[in-house]
Amino acid sequence: VYIFDPDSGTTIYEKNSTDRLYPASTTKLMTALIALKIYELDQVLTVKTAADATGQTMDLARGDQLTVENLLYGLLVDSGNDAGVALAENYPGGYSQFIAKMNEEAKRLGLSGTNFANVTGFENPDHYTTARDLTLIAREAINNAVIRKIVSTKEVVFYDITAKKRFAFESTNKLLGLPGVRGLKTGWTPASGECLVTLVTRDGKSILLTVLNSVDRFGESEKLINWVYDNFDWQTI
Repeated sequence: VYIFDPDSGTTIYEKNSTDRLYPASTTKLMTALIALKIYELDQVLTVKTAADATGQTMDLARGDQLTVENLLYGLLVDSGNDAGVALAENYPGGYSQFIAKMNEEAKRLGLSGTNFANVTGFENPDHYTTARDLTLIAREAINNAVIRKIVSTKEVVFYDITAKKRFAFESTNKLLGLPGVRGLKTGWTPASGECLVTLVTRDGKSILLTVLNSVDRFGESEKLINWVYDNFDWQTI
């Protein structure tokens, strides 16, 4: 667990926050950050090998053409693995160079407990982060208005560029709708357990909360959120 005030940079609570763990699909926050650094939102990408992606997908087919913005909705709302692969495989340097960019960004942010081996969060011994590092990735993510908008979206409908193929998704984040919850990202694999990064703002006071390897990510996060706002005051010194 790591709970953090992103505005002041204050650590509120931490438990095993530097243990290296599998991040599952919370990885996609970094995938989105890199995609927004290299693409324009209205840029159209063509699906190639992403059509073969497994696990949670938005059901892309080879040859589908979508805007970067819509792929980001598929990535962060539906948690589509194929959306992540499509964003990476269209990078001029290719998929491996996209991952290199993710690791460069982790180093730029000073994240010593993080390494990425893929864009989706598939289990890999070389793919890991910590609750603290992941919270700092989330802090970087919420500086981007596009990401803030997408991760707070409960439901979305969009089409490919032909306007013939329809995509309709409901957020995987069950905390959306609770007071002050502004989203961020879920994740799960058998080895990672339940993962969740949450942004909450109440009365102008914000926290970022990360839980990794949970057995009840939504329930535990809700209890921790209420505990923080019930027991802490924000004071300007």
